[in-house]
Amino acid sequence: MKWEDFSINMLLTSLLTARIGKNQIYWFFAPLFSIYLCIPLFASVPEEKKNSLFSYLFITGFIVNMLVPFIITVFKLDISNSINMRVTMEYLIFPIAGYLIYKNDIPVKQRYAWYALAAVSMMTRLIGTYTLSMAAGKIDQTFWGYVKVPGVLQGIGAFIFLKYAGIKLMRVKWIEKIISFMRQYTFALYLLHWYFLQVMLVILKCNPRSIIYRLGAPIVIV
Repeated sequence: MKWEDFSINMLLTSLLTARIGKNQIYWFFAPLFSIYLCIPLFASVPEEKKNSLFSYLFITGFIVNMLVPFIITVFKLDISNSINMRVTMEYLIFPIAGYLIYKNDIPVKQRYAWYALAAVSMMTRLIGTYTLSMAAGKIDQTFWGYVKVPGVLQGIGAFIFLKYAGIKLMRVKWIEKIISFMRQYTFALYLLHWYFLQVMLVILKCNPRSIIYRLGAPIVIV
């Protein structure tokens, strides 16, 4: 972005969308702040009612806001749908799901069922996106996105896995020390990593669209 492109409108747009020019890695601030604004509403629910109410909100919100529109889109059904549940729209479903996962012990069989759903969702997302994109000659986002059905199921599977894997890992002293040390810096590193990557791409002359880079670079970056 050049200095002459700066304007009050551009500044306000950047603040409200968390996007600065071509740099879109801070996109998550907008939904994150929106979630923060809704937390007092969720926190005001009496503790003894939270589990049942949040279970209802998650199930209903997932079906109404995500599953039904997803089915209509994927199968190209000639159906108009104007029903939505705004209290759990888009990213708001994640703190509700997170609360339920954190507060409840999930039986082993249910955990593996969620893992299976997450794995199937990941494959559906990858294969579906590749197939539709190749046919259309451009990136097709039918299966893509954090708040599409595959993305939500993947997220829940990851949350559950990290909850129980984390409990075991934190019992190992040296791992617990590393995690305790690194957690102070992970967010700051994330905020800066995009700029580092742009410099490295120029120095190493990498093609960020190559399959080798796309599969291998994340391992090196992490």
